[in-house]
Amino acid sequence: MKCKTVQKKLNAYLDAELTAEASRRVEEHFRTCPDCARELAHQRRLRQLLDLVPGMKVPVGFARSVCARAARGIGAAERKIIPLAERMPAWVRVAAMVAIVVSVTAGAFMSNSVARMRSAETVQVETQPADLLSAVPPGGVAEAYLELIGETE
Repeated sequence: MKCKTVQKKLNAYLDAELTAEASRRVEEHFRTCPDCARELAHQRRLRQLLDLVPGMKVPVGFARSVCARAARGIGAAERKIIPLAERMPAWVRVAAMVAIVVSVTAGAFMSNSVARMRSAETVQVETQPADLLSAVPPGGVAEAYLELIGETE
């Protein structure tokens, strides 16, 4: 018998719900497989611990009333699903709308500012090389290069 099969039958084995033949084969597997034997011991210990937990008292007729309600289809139909927006006070909805409008407006202004800054940077970059050429220190490699390419005065 394979471990996967034994794992599926473990609870039925512990509850004595298996046939005598199936129980014998599962027990044989436990003798030859240390992993499954360890899981069996773990499950037995878990059941012992659960037996120590005191049970809860259920009111008389509780199961019958639950079954009756389920049969009548009462439950979800009794509860009205209210959209989130309707559950919020009006001032919260207004504040949320104002926040959205302010965010969109600020984003538009910031986008325009960034576009203007980029266009200003482009103008500066275009005029910058001429300024750099006039600021070359005399007697250096840069001056010799500029003379070579014919950019000196």
